[in-house]
Amino acid sequence: MNTNTSTHSKLYIDRKKVAIDYSDIVYLEGDENYTIIYLSNGKKVLCARTLKDITNHIQSGEFCRIHRSYCINLNHIRNYKRSDQEVEMTNGHRFGVARRKKTLFEKQVSDFWNSEENH
Repeated sequence: MNTNTSTHSKLYIDRKKVAIDYSDIVYLEGDENYTIIYLSNGKKVLCARTLKDITNHIQSGEFCRIHRSYCINLNHIRNYKRSDQEVEMTNGHRFGVARRKKTLFEKQVSDFWNSEENH
């Protein structure tokens, strides 16, 4: 797990600039022009920005877009069933990895886990 708590994303929420630590984000869910940010403490934050905009802003190797509507934090993966192409997150939510995203996802996860082992 990443212990660098100074890394955070500043997102405009309710006309305020709120700092959310990357490590607190379990996953992001896109819903048209809004994104729902699911946090490790169980809270959800609604942001009036698209998922694409937020993922472009984050630009971190810790996040991976697994589906048109979902971007997950690799630090919060509990399990990945390759045969089912299903990811289980630390908060218990499960997601299917889109066929078009599978190869990139598996490479990014492998690279991420290998880099974590070396630190």
